[in-house]
Order: sequence, then C-alpha cells, then structure tokens
Amino acid sequence: ELLRVGQMAVILGNALFVHGGIYDEALGQVPGQSPAANMSEWADRLNAWKDEQLRDFALHPKWRVEDGKDRRGGDRLIDYGSPGGANNTSIVYHNPFNNGNPQQLSNRVEDFLAKSGIRRVFSGHQPHGESPTVVRHVRSGLLVITADTSYSNMSALKLFNQANNRGEVVTNVRLRGDRVQLEGVLRDGSQHGCQLHCNPAQGKMPDALVGCQLNDGSWVKTVLEDGRVLAALGKRFQVSVQSMHPGKACLMLKSVYSAERLHVSLKNLSAEWLLESQKDVQLLPGPESGHEHPNDSWSNATQFKREEFDSAETY
Repeated sequence: ELLRVGQMAVILGNALFVHGGIYDEALGQVPGQSPAANMSEWADRLNAWKDEQLRDFALHPKWRVEDGKDRRGGDRLIDYGSPGGANNTSIVYHNPFNNGNPQQLSNRVEDFLAKSGIRRVFSGHQPHGESPTVVRHVRSGLLVITADTSYSNMSALKLFNQANNRGEVVTNVRLRGDRVQLEGVLRDGSQHGCQLHCNPAQGKMPDALVGCQLNDGSWVKTVLEDGRVLAALGKRFQVSVQSMHPGKACLMLKSVYSAERLHVSLKNLSAEWLLESQKDVQLLPGPESGHEHPNDSWSNATQFKREEFDSAETY
C-alpha cells in the first residue's frame, strides 16, 4: 500500500521532493520512454510508470523465464531502486556527494530545474552528519537540501531499536511560503536553526551564510544557538565539522558566494572572529561504490550484494 500511494517525484509549488537526487544522466529519463521536456512532465510520467509496474506485479508476481531471462512483474521498478538501476538513471538511488562532500548541481541540471519553475529541491537517501546539507546555487537562486541524518549517533541506545543510529538527533525541515526553516538538536544536545530564502538578499545574517562554501571546501550547514555557524567538510567516511564566528566565515567564503552584502570590513575585525574554531568529527557512510570502510564488520553488514539480491525470492 505504501508503494501505491508513494510518488517517485512530487512538486509542490516551486519545491521538488525526490528520494535520491537529480543529476545529468537521469535528467528527464523514464525507463523505456523518450526523455521528458520539463520537471512537471517528468514527474507525471515517472509516477505513472511506477503505477504500471505495480499493476504488472499484481498480474505476474512470480518469477518466469522470458526470452531466456528471469522476469517477474514489476522487476524494472525493483531494479530502479537498486545500485546502478535503470542504467544509472535512477533518482531514487543516487549519492549527491563527491567523495563525501556536498557539491553543486551541474549547470545543465540547474537550468532544467530553473526553466521548470523549481527553486528548491529536497532529498534524503545519503546520510551526512548530524544536520541537513544545504547547497546554494548563485546563478538561479536554487536551494538543494539533503536531509538524511540517519547516521548521526552510531552509539545511540539500541535496547528498543537495533537500527537506532540517530539517538536524540533530529532536524525539522519546514516550508513556510518562500522560506525554508531548519530547526533541530545535535548529538551534544545543542540546538541549531536557520531561515533560508532562495533570494539571498532576503536572508538575514548569519542565516544567509547557510548553503555557502568556504575556501577550505567546507559548507556552512546551520546556525548554532550561540550565533556561531557550523561548517562541514566531508571526506570519504567522515564529516569534519567546525563552528566559527559568522565574520570569520565571511572572510573564508569562496568568491562565487562572496556577494557584496556578505563582505566584512577589516575595521570590524575582532579577536573573537579569529578564535580557534571548535572542531568535531561526524560519521558519513561509505560511498555507494562499495569501497572498504575502516570498520569491516559495519561495511560488510551494509554493503549491497547483487548476487544475493538477484537470487532472492522476496524483497
């Protein structure tokens, strides 16, 4: 029943919701069909294709041999949700990060979404530390938010839930008109939150820094309750985070994000800005290509095994 009411892509106003993400190879792709011209058409056709696959499963639930291949109803939908699914065009199974670090969408994808009236993209699938990842796109004002934090506390109590890797960590992501509100609690119990606008000129400091990249490659993720900003740099299996004064973050902004309103005057420079940043390390599950993780038992337990998947009778 969940699959019947679920959607592959949902558009609400100028906001797009998908599980994995949007990328070049997947753009407009619906299995067995010609590419869609815009996001609205793509979402409609992809959701209709999902419904067709479910009807096919209801008619042919058991495996059969067809043209020398093992087939069953809905098997293309099963493939779509697995690694490399739909010839690597799935928007359900997709890792949006580059070696563990957030990155901007390509110009092609950004333009496709902008022409389709999409200003905000929300996804999950790939965990990244203790708070959602925000990536701003200066050309179009596009906001891309990846909100999976399911590996935020691996040492959480598992007495009642063996799969509890989150603990008390939580972030509410709310759409309020043209604004996006993030509000939550980190592993140490501290609170964080910010108000995001597609038009950065409407944002107030220090919230306007969220989604901007710094010169060290890290991305500003959120604002802490003491007014400092939290920046995160992902690399393979870890997310290195540091909190700093917003003024220091402004000094470290990459040129593409250093709009005039974010410039800071050196005459305002204070010792507080230059205090050593508070640093921590959070967990980032390994890339979906299956590289070895330092903890082999954890890696082996979570790696996808194609042979086991293909031989299984139920899923």
